[in-house]
Amino acid sequence: MGLGALRNLLDSLISQKLVAQEEVDGLRTLFPTTGIDSLNRKPIALLRKQHLRSIVELLLSAESLTHRELQLHMGIPRTTLRGHVDVLKRAGIVSTELNISLIDPGMIEQILLLTEPRYIDRLVSAVIEIFDLIN
Repeated sequence: MGLGALRNLLDSLISQKLVAQEEVDGLRTLFPTTGIDSLNRKPIALLRKQHLRSIVELLLSAESLTHRELQLHMGIPRTTLRGHVDVLKRAGIVSTELNISLIDPGMIEQILLLTEPRYIDRLVSAVIEIFDLIN
């Protein structure tokens, strides 16, 4: 599917009010207009982003990690990691009291199951990232 065709499809879904476009912590994302309550929208939107999802998955397996341990696992610069952790902290997903840990691992596990990235999710995320770079 071409970029123009995908944009037309998204515009059509938005105009029919089947999908709503929202900005969550600086990230543009799309949601179905029914079936997802407003409390879960922010964590769902953030956990659709692979880098944030990877951090949360590591924390599920390790319970808590220092910034340094998380940086070594992720293989990304410290400032980049700090930015990602700050986004997760503002969303109420992680705590950074002593180490970085999940606030509610059970809820996160449920959301991860709901947001298992499918091909169409990865495609839409890639298109949104391209539009963000262009605009």
